Amino acid sequence: MTKKQQWLVKGYTFISEHGMGKINIELLAARMGSSKSSFYHFYGNSESFTTDLLNYHLQQSKELAIKIKACDKLKPDMMNVFLDNKEDILFHKQLRINRENEAYRNCFKKAYQKIEDAMLDKWIVHLELPNQLLFVKAFLNLVVENFLLRITKENFTYSWLEEYIREISYLVIQLKTVKKN
Repeated sequence: MTKKQQWLVKGYTFISEHGMGKINIELLAARMGSSKSSFYHFYGNSESFTTDLLNYHLQQSKELAIKIKACDKLKPDMMNVFLDNKEDILFHKQLRINRENEAYRNCFKKAYQKIEDAMLDKWIVHLELPNQLLFVKAFLNLVVENFLLRITKENFTYSWLEEYIREISYLVIQLKTVKKN
């Protein structure tokens, strides 16, 4: 990995853990064991670095979507993929939180679309709602919004995901019950 890539990965990790607003070049340089001038040598300015971070996230999202698509089931397959890609999901959360920034919002939408496309078939099967694509897609959007607001680095575990999916499944059962009555 080149020094430039190390800066990128270290920044990505930092944002995933601490948020967009907490990052500054001095702090990142200290974590890298480098000087600020090293950062500016590779990136010139923070805008260039941000552009590379967003492009990196889109690439990570593409790879995550491929892994999701390869899953047989939501549980345990997709849950394990989520946990293996925790950093990418936490970075995605930061984009969601900071969506008032147009570049972050656009990156969030592009990355989410890749993930949604990969998940949708498995989500339909898990919810047992065939022939209800529009509802399932809208429901998935609400679940993802809620999921991103609730996850933290500390609570993002297999048992937490399992409980979260149980809550969602219970809600769907209640909706089906109401629809029958």
